Amino acid sequence: MPRTISFAIGAGVLSALFFALVLTSAPEAFLITPFSMLPLLLIGMSGTATTTALSAIAGIVVFGLISGGIGWAALYAATEAVPAYGLSRLALRRRPDANGRLHYTSAGTLYTVATLYAAAFVIVLHLAFFEADSGFFATLQAIIQAGLGATIGRGAAPAEVQQLAAEIAMGVPGALAGWWLVILLGNLAITQALLTRWKSMQRPPLWLSRMTLPRWLAGLTLAALLYFFIAPSDAGFLGKTFAMILFLPCFFVGLVCIHYLCRGWPPGPFVLAGVYLILFIVLWPTLIAATILGIAEQWIRLRERLGGPQPV
Repeated sequence: MPRTISFAIGAGVLSALFFALVLTSAPEAFLITPFSMLPLLLIGMSGTATTTALSAIAGIVVFGLISGGIGWAALYAATEAVPAYGLSRLALRRRPDANGRLHYTSAGTLYTVATLYAAAFVIVLHLAFFEADSGFFATLQAIIQAGLGATIGRGAAPAEVQQLAAEIAMGVPGALAGWWLVILLGNLAITQALLTRWKSMQRPPLWLSRMTLPRWLAGLTLAALLYFFIAPSDAGFLGKTFAMILFLPCFFVGLVCIHYLCRGWPPGPFVLAGVYLILFIVLWPTLIAATILGIAEQWIRLRERLGGPQPV
């Protein structure tokens, strides 16, 4: 068996083992499972379409055998194997410009595609439960309400437990999709660092710090941001979920702009520490402010004005 194929299959097996930790409820699962996509990306960004597909298929098969269920295997495929394969192939795609020079897919395009994929995944879940008596939101609310009833429900009124379950259910899909996008960004950065060190990267650097998003995505994010706060709390489950997903790319660009603002400024490190501390303490106001800055960056080009490299 050729060495590259062995590496590809081994990466798929390792990815499946990382992801399988979620089945054990072990504490280390929270530290290791987020890196389940990393072995697949390492193969995808350094190999061919064949080796990338082999690693993805190996991961799906092995995790399916470990979990013993098609549903679990489908979850692994949808959240790890398929996006790893698709994003890897997209990252290595080259297209000529008007002058005939070849350009690889930019980091902004990759992250936009990943964001749309996360939103599409939520739509698929919604459609999968469409034939159910109460739909995706109510099904999720019922599951959360049952869990709350077994823990805090004994000392609370049923109406209070139901209301709390509804509030949690409203935010869970968007929060999980957002967390997936954060993990993906981290895995892409680690993949690039490792493959560059090993001299196996098959494309120029992704330049995550220079990432530029399509203006239509920034406009869509602004509309979603307004909807998130204007719509009633019990209205538009899908709309609010999409808003939470769309926040992430512009939020990341906004954070990068804050880093540029603090660069070369003596109090800069302390200001950055303060920003992250405030983000940790009062999440939403800081997240919204950084997101708005990220939206504005698509037009004002703050990084260029501060003397940084040309965004890509």
